[in-house]
Amino acid sequence: AKAGLEARQNALNTNLKASSKMYVSAIAEVLSKLKQARIEEGHAPEGGWILDGIPCDLEQWGLLSDVGVLPEHVICLTDSSEEGKLLMLRQAALLGIPDPYQPTGGDDASTAPAEVIGREQSIEQILAEKEKADKTPEFVLPSALEEFQERRQEYDKNWKKLTATLKGANVPTINVDCKLTTEAMRLECMKQLEQVFCYKPYDYPSHAVEEGDSDPIDPQLLPAELGIHQTNESELEESIDEKSTLEAKPWGDTRQFCPVSLKRNNILAPGKEELGVRYKERMYVFISQEAKDDFNVSPDSFIAADKPLQPPPVRVFLVGPRYSGKTTVGAKLADKMGLFFISFHEWIQEKVMHKLYQKPPLIDEEDLEPADAPEPAETADESISESKLETKQSSDELDATEENIRNNLTERVSLSDEVLEWVKKFWLEDPFKSTGFVLEGFPRTNEEAQFLINNGLFPDNIVMMSVSDDDVTNRILPGKLEIFKRKQQKGKEQYEEKIKKKAEKLKRSIEEKETAVRKEFSQRREELVKEHKAKKGTDEETDEEDLQGELDALEEELKEKLQESRDDEEAAQSETEELEQEPFEDATERMRTAIIERYEAEMDGYKDVEETMSDANVTWFSVEASKKPHSVLR
Repeated sequence: AKAGLEARQNALNTNLKASSKMYVSAIAEVLSKLKQARIEEGHAPEGGWILDGIPCDLEQWGLLSDVGVLPEHVICLTDSSEEGKLLMLRQAALLGIPDPYQPTGGDDASTAPAEVIGREQSIEQILAEKEKADKTPEFVLPSALEEFQERRQEYDKNWKKLTATLKGANVPTINVDCKLTTEAMRLECMKQLEQVFCYKPYDYPSHAVEEGDSDPIDPQLLPAELGIHQTNESELEESIDEKSTLEAKPWGDTRQFCPVSLKRNNILAPGKEELGVRYKERMYVFISQEAKDDFNVSPDSFIAADKPLQPPPVRVFLVGPRYSGKTTVGAKLADKMGLFFISFHEWIQEKVMHKLYQKPPLIDEEDLEPADAPEPAETADESISESKLETKQSSDELDATEENIRNNLTERVSLSDEVLEWVKKFWLEDPFKSTGFVLEGFPRTNEEAQFLINNGLFPDNIVMMSVSDDDVTNRILPGKLEIFKRKQQKGKEQYEEKIKKKAEKLKRSIEEKETAVRKEFSQRREELVKEHKAKKGTDEETDEEDLQGELDALEEELKEKLQESRDDEEAAQSETEELEQEPFEDATERMRTAIIERYEAEMDGYKDVEETMSDANVTWFSVEASKKPHSVLR
């Protein structure tokens, strides 16, 4: 060993340099001898080998090709440090040269404190010294390293050309950073070499199903698996055909759902057909190109290893027109499955109730109110207190988000993105994240559906509570008509009470006026009698006759005054407005029209939602909700 090291050192110290042809010839001769030795030992003639430091340029590659010594891989140890400083420092250490990149220290007037320099030098000198200090001195390599740098530059240039040739010859190159430790470089080389023998994902359109890839399917299991209990034979056959097509594809562990979304967010997000890859003879689809790229980098981290993947908790959307029974069915379904039940419109109502102290009326409820609904009669006992007035005025204190919620409930204004962001908690925060939920009444608009898709928030199923306009009308109209009757009766009672009070008021007014008139005439009578007594004449009988005539005239005037007062009050009484109420038949037709128009508007909106969610491959199906809730639940 000592002699070998001495021979190597002597060879390095000589100026002799063997040609590339000599190197290749020597390599070919050694490999031939190794092959012969393996044959003699009874082994296969071909064995593995590793060549160090060759090929370095196109000439050496050509010579190796001529003698049939071609590698399966070429590994290049690269220096990724800035300007190749890492290898330069290693060469300097090998030659015993100090770090060439370390700045040398020394005393310099420019490093002195500013006040000291100012006392010893002029302003011009200070500025000149500062400018000189700010300039970075030109770096000069020691002469012993200049030759190494030239060889390095020549190698990089030759390797760049050789890389292109290797690529054309389909010989893969593996780059390993030499800043790693020796063991780390060895492991990285082994990892890269073993990739050839490992599965790799490759693009595979999900619609391209190869012959023989289909898996057997039992049609009897389809309705239960789909979660639909069809009664229509044609619908059942259509579902079986759709399910058979789905099952025919060689799905991976996550089937038609994105494995990246399941692993990272615990969400079953339907993948897109155009983003399909095949890995280990199984197909996977993804919700985005980013998810697909992440899977391609490390596929094994997103699929089952030693045990099956665990599905996330059940998440169901329950949608449909109002009075379709979705709240009742949803609550029972959640209770039966052990899930949280969330009524969306009640959930957002609670966000503003702490300031309004009451639920904001839904615009649909106001649409059914008659235009001439009677106002409640005000009494001293029912007058609004000061505290209640402050409560009603508290709506002015709603912030922008709360105002948006109230306007959404009362005027169908679209919810802001800030409010929709709250929905994420049902997927990403406990206890909803770990338990699952039934979300009733969401999404209601295409904007809300698009928000869910853009944020990767997908339910397992969307159940549409399907009812006809007649069903909805029959459920809503009787109750509304009953309310209408009560309000009509209340309005009539209020009117009669108003007339009664007005009559009583008129009676009191007449009595008060008669009392005043009688009092006035009584005073005039007394004054008249006194006046006649004061004028006692000679003919007393004549005086009595005159007095009686005046008293009779006064009595007639009193009667006229009283009759005139009664006529005025009766005229005022006749001016009272008559009770005007909407006929019951007209109210019935008005409400029926309003219910049907609202139903059609809701169904048109759900058509857009269904199209959007179906395009995202979210399962959407309808259930007949015209029956009793327990029948719908089954």
